[in-house]
Amino acid sequence: MRVFVGAGVLAAVLTGLVASNSARAIAISVPDVVGGAQNLRVISPGSATAESIGYGNHGVGPAGDWGLDPSWDRPIIQFPLSAFSSLSGLTIVSATLHYSVASDFAEAGETGVSEVRLFKTYETELNFANRDVFAGLSGDGGAHTIVGSATFTDGMTGPQSLSFSPEALTALQGAINGFAPTLVVSFREFATTGGIGRVDSLDEFVLGIPPGNVSIEVTAVPEPATMALPLCCALIGLLGRHRHHHN
Repeated sequence: MRVFVGAGVLAAVLTGLVASNSARAIAISVPDVVGGAQNLRVISPGSATAESIGYGNHGVGPAGDWGLDPSWDRPIIQFPLSAFSSLSGLTIVSATLHYSVASDFAEAGETGVSEVRLFKTYETELNFANRDVFAGLSGDGGAHTIVGSATFTDGMTGPQSLSFSPEALTALQGAINGFAPTLVVSFREFATTGGIGRVDSLDEFVLGIPPGNVSIEVTAVPEPATMALPLCCALIGLLGRHRHHHN
């Protein structure tokens, strides 16, 4: 007796394989305020040198009232790469940065656009001694990848989200499968439009204090190679069944 494996049977097998290797989604939050999220203060946009370090709430954009005129407050959000270990070897298909705006001090008509940057470093905690390492990587002095642009407007508070660019997904993939211990997301200084005449005229926006208010949500699926083995096993099983019925 000759038995043919129909398309419906094969589709059912493949559907079962895909279901058993479904996408995995996790959300990684900043672990704590001291080690996980801090500020750098720089004297010019894109600067690779930091004047001082701030803690607590995280102001984005020019802050001329901090004793430096002008000055820019650049939030540095740190994530230990060990937190992403469950995604090692998987293919990242999407990632989203979630953050919360606690308050804003913009005037009507003011809009700020902060370029959000992603980089990795061997420094595990931002401190006074290594501040210029973080300043350089988050500014214009080191290798980073642009995640996207975060827009801040008058009256905007509460949860916000920013999807990772394709380039940032690739960088995140490489970081997760690399050796540097720390992944960092930074909000760069504002580029501003409407209602103001100078870049340092925009007041600050305050991000909510971590943990819980800053996180990266990642969705990943198995690498194609990891799905090949169960697929081959299934096909071998079907062939064996075919031969048994043929004999």
